[in-house]
Amino acid sequence: MRIAAQYIFTNQADPIKNGFIELKADTIIDVGQFDSGIQESYEMVFFNGVIIPRINQTQITRTETLHPAMTLSADDLLNQFSREHQFEKKPTVLFETDNILSQLKLLNQHFKKHRFEEILRWLTSASISINTKPDFVGIDAFNFETMKPTSNSHLIEFKY
Repeated sequence: MRIAAQYIFTNQADPIKNGFIELKADTIIDVGQFDSGIQESYEMVFFNGVIIPRINQTQITRTETLHPAMTLSADDLLNQFSREHQFEKKPTVLFETDNILSQLKLLNQHFKKHRFEEILRWLTSASISINTKPDFVGIDAFNFETMKPTSNSHLIEFKY
């Protein structure tokens, strides 16, 4: 079975445009780019959005290990959020919600100059790779011009 999407963010390399994930016996056997000549079939389902690794709360990289590309220290980031959201005292962690998409949207909103895949890599070390169990989700209503989720985006669970 193949699941294809406009983009696949493996979290290991650049996003794959017109990408697919091929599954066999509950294992990812291939990740790649498909030709425009390939037709959707019973063995391939096309998702009009992006696919990202499933991010569990335990996989989230906390602000103590802030990615260098973000150019702010963890403390600076928390101070900035405190000012912008008018917290009475600075929070000790950036996120307290389990909604990963909300976290991605918030980071994309505050770090507009950073690409979605940079923020995804900063947020988690989870990835989509060959010879692993499938553990990924989709994001619909993704803006392909800005390469960011929109306010209408939702996480989509796949049955595989």
